[in-house]
Amino acid sequence: MADDDEQLEAIKNWWNENGTSLVFTLVVVVAGIFGYQAWENQQEASADQASVIYEDLVSAIVKESPLQALSEDDISTGRFLAGRLQDEHGGSGYAQLATLLLAKLSVEAGDLSAAEKELRWVLDNGADESLEPIVRLRLARILLAQEQTDAAWDVVTALPEEGAFASSIAEVRGDIALAQGDERGAYDAYQRATEALPDNSARPLLEMKRDNLSPPDVAAVLEES
Repeated sequence: MADDDEQLEAIKNWWNENGTSLVFTLVVVVAGIFGYQAWENQQEASADQASVIYEDLVSAIVKESPLQALSEDDISTGRFLAGRLQDEHGGSGYAQLATLLLAKLSVEAGDLSAAEKELRWVLDNGADESLEPIVRLRLARILLAQEQTDAAWDVVTALPEEGAFASSIAEVRGDIALAQGDERGAYDAYQRATEALPDNSARPLLEMKRDNLSPPDVAAVLEES
């Protein structure tokens, strides 16, 4: 039970450290894009309705400080509004963003099965290109916490190894490899993740993961090749 609690706490910490600021950015940027496209294309009133519902959702569950706790009313309101967006505007970008926030609520509540279901909903309903890497990384983390390593691997290997999320993708691959007992594969993945970090940025936890593993034996590598 202690191990399960530790895994859940690790998921929550990773989500907050790697996702909170990104979610706030996406809330502004992606919602702005969807809003502009709706205006530009003179879409029907349903787009405006989705926008209003989404703004109400953000007001309910996105707080200025990550330390600010949500009330039961906030959570209930957030889930109700996200459900409306899924049911009434399932094909919109607002529904995708709402479901991503809904998954965060599930993680905070310790309900990883619900978070998995919500993230898969985003993927199954045509995740926006800007959201898909985030959704897949989070889903892989949740599957890994549930010891579904093969499923986690399938989710994350659908992403390209290069690009803005290269370091995060490599790190998750390393975590999966380590969970599968492949220390050498984990070391290589952590090394790639470290090398893919933007200039002048540091990830002490990532470097600690790598340094806790012995580098692959050079002689063994040469013999295999």
